[in-house]
Amino acid sequence: MGVLMKTRQRRGSVYLVTFVTVGAITSMALIGMSLRQTARTKTVIITDMSIGTENMNSSTEFVIETLASDMIWAKTASTGTVFTSKQIGNQLVSATVLDADTLSVPGEKTANYQITMSSDYQSVHREARFDCTVAKTYLPLLSSLGAEEYWALDEPNGVSKATESVSGVHGDFLDPGIVGGSAYPSGLSTPSFHASNDEVQIDYSKNFKLSDGTLSFWIKLTSSDNFQAFGIAGMLYKAGGRPTLSLGIMGGGVHFYIDEDGIYSSDHFASTSGSLITKDTWHHVAVTWGAGGQTVAVDGVLRAWEKLNVDGFGTASASKGGKQPLRFGAGYLVSRYTQSKVGFEGSIARVSLYPTQLTIEQIARLAEIDPDEQRVTIIDDTWERIFD
Repeated sequence: MGVLMKTRQRRGSVYLVTFVTVGAITSMALIGMSLRQTARTKTVIITDMSIGTENMNSSTEFVIETLASDMIWAKTASTGTVFTSKQIGNQLVSATVLDADTLSVPGEKTANYQITMSSDYQSVHREARFDCTVAKTYLPLLSSLGAEEYWALDEPNGVSKATESVSGVHGDFLDPGIVGGSAYPSGLSTPSFHASNDEVQIDYSKNFKLSDGTLSFWIKLTSSDNFQAFGIAGMLYKAGGRPTLSLGIMGGGVHFYIDEDGIYSSDHFASTSGSLITKDTWHHVAVTWGAGGQTVAVDGVLRAWEKLNVDGFGTASASKGGKQPLRFGAGYLVSRYTQSKVGFEGSIARVSLYPTQLTIEQIARLAEIDPDEQRVTIIDDTWERIFD
């Protein structure tokens, strides 16, 4: 196992997690301390605490933070340059990147990166290099929880397709003009819905017919109207029929309806108290359904639980108008007499769908992690100093 470092975009600092194999590195502390000689001559690193060495350590910290906070890292890496000639304290630093396996310019299939840093302080020139991986932490978490679908909704402006990165069930933006209209705190794009038939529409998939399941996502509401209903997600049982699923916000509360038979049931709602969803604030919301009942969690906390409703997703046959699309950015006003569609005002992002009811502890994990966070892992026995 290597040395693991990560940065959180919103904090902008580097964290050192002590996952160090003792046999590989006898004594190593990367930031602000000396890197001592190991038993392997290949990985003799730093043996002094000169000003130049301290400068290289500072350069290392800056390079790792740059990698972890670069939300378009694959594109940056394809240029072969991490950054050029940056003044860091009293030194001039630059960094380049290669595919560590082929020693060529990184491409789509690159898994390991070789980073070379150069530092100039007065008349002293120093270089060091290491191999690393740069990967998002969210996708492995989704995979470990069994996600069947994931729509990041981070496409740039003008794109018409909502990419699904697990099963390939892509969606369509009904109005490409909303794409990339807003941003998540990481800086990556999110759509900006305007409550006007501009939702994301995803054609019916076999993965949508779930007797048990969980839907997880992040939202930011930009309206302060407490008397208007805003639809987050929805799916009809059949064309012109009632919803099998509808999720929305009104008065700051989250309202979740699910029924697998397309028949209105007044006891198939799970609704939170009001004022949980605040304007212009990103919130994590997750709803579950199935044998454990119908639940709503906001920011990792269970807020509503309808224990007796054990229904799941349902659909009529295609010949009877069933297999309707799943929509994000729109839901339904569900009542005995109507099921009018309503749109969303704000942003919805990082949507994942699971074939099981996640526990509240698992949902809390989804809520507490930044979905755009990247991890930089230094590969064992690859660090080396290059002396001119």
